[in-house]
Amino acid sequence: MKKITLLIVLAFAVFAVNAQEKPVEKVIIEGSLDKAYNNSHILIVGVHPRFVDSVQIEKGKFRIELPFTEAVHYSLSSTHDRANKKYAALNLLLAEPGNITIQGGKDGFASSLIQGSAENDLLKPYQDMMAAEGKKVMETLQAKYGKKFMDTVTNKNPKIKEIYNDYR
Repeated sequence: MKKITLLIVLAFAVFAVNAQEKPVEKVIIEGSLDKAYNNSHILIVGVHPRFVDSVQIEKGKFRIELPFTEAVHYSLSSTHDRANKKYAALNLLLAEPGNITIQGGKDGFASSLIQGSAENDLLKPYQDMMAAEGKKVMETLQAKYGKKFMDTVTNKNPKIKEIYNDYR
């Protein structure tokens, strides 16, 4: 009888050990930004898989830990930049868990340097080329319509169709 009880106890112990979940793999994103960003937030949107979260910036720093289950595309933005009409997202591509470091850029959060993601290292030359092309387009539109007008134009403005046609 003692042997049967011992076997049952051992069986439960084995099942209990095997039933424990594996440690969750994580992505840890840490960033340093200018002190002007203090008390604002970084918004994190998972494009695929869908996910939304935010983290507050304190003393020019932020940190967020996210579970990693599959390759993901995050879009990060700053409430500080949005409030100052500088909205542009910072894209982060990850194929594996790990530590990501973001160093704030001089032209807003979207110009930040990302380290720790080989996928982003591959994406950066394309992003730089697109940013340069976008700057040329904006300079052309500002020359034609004026910088002040282009900085304040909305979709409700009657000239927006003309601007879109010039953009193409």
